[in-house]
Amino acid sequence: MTSYEGIKGYYDVYLVDAKVIVKVEKGKLSDIELLKHKHDKGYSGKKIINKVLQKQTLKVDTITGATGSCITILKSIEIALKNKNKD
Repeated sequence: MTSYEGIKGYYDVYLVDAKVIVKVEKGKLSDIELLKHKHDKGYSGKKIINKVLQKQTLKVDTITGATGSCITILKSIEIALKNKNKD
């Protein structure tokens, strides 16, 4: 199977959480949808998703003022990718 639809990842650290659906096609990240994102303090880090898709890696710089939010989104993407590998 080379295409995955709707791999879910969720990560929660008290004031910040993120729930994503990650799509992988032919071994590359093709889409990341942010289903839920709570960031009570600081700014939203949802722009980090574009960085991940462009660079095809989770090793991207976080966004100033949204570090916690970015880390939470990255962790939820990582969890989704680990869930993919369970298939």
